[in-house]
Amino acid sequence: MAVQMMGKLSWDERFSVGVQKYDDQHKVLFGYLGELYDAMRDKKEEEVVGEVLGKLLNYTLTHFFDEEIELYKTNYPGYTRHKEAHDILVAAVREYFIRFRSGKEPGRKMLIEIIAVVTDWLNEHIGVVDKSYSAWLNSKGVK
Repeated sequence: MAVQMMGKLSWDERFSVGVQKYDDQHKVLFGYLGELYDAMRDKKEEEVVGEVLGKLLNYTLTHFFDEEIELYKTNYPGYTRHKEAHDILVAAVREYFIRFRSGKEPGRKMLIEIIAVVTDWLNEHIGVVDKSYSAWLNSKGVK
């Protein structure tokens, strides 16, 4: 798979979903992406990739559970599709973690791939998909 490197993505107001706790959680995810960029810039992928992947895997599970519980509790009509999208990212991060820990692939190549996938995810999922629940949750008193 050919992966093209993108510019560093940082959280800003265009990613706000109108629910403070989720904006705060999303900022943490953007922070992990920043750590991956820094590792690549500093040529420290071997030391950092496994650690950040572990944090990313654990945090996405925690964040996704939190979001999914709220969506389920409020009978969000797009709940199933939303959960399926979460499951896809968790599976991808888990697979990267396994591939990295196996030691079979060079860290830099994998790091570029991970950055591209996570950047696409943050842009598409938070920037579009998560925004679709904003009005719904706000109408249910979740702000």
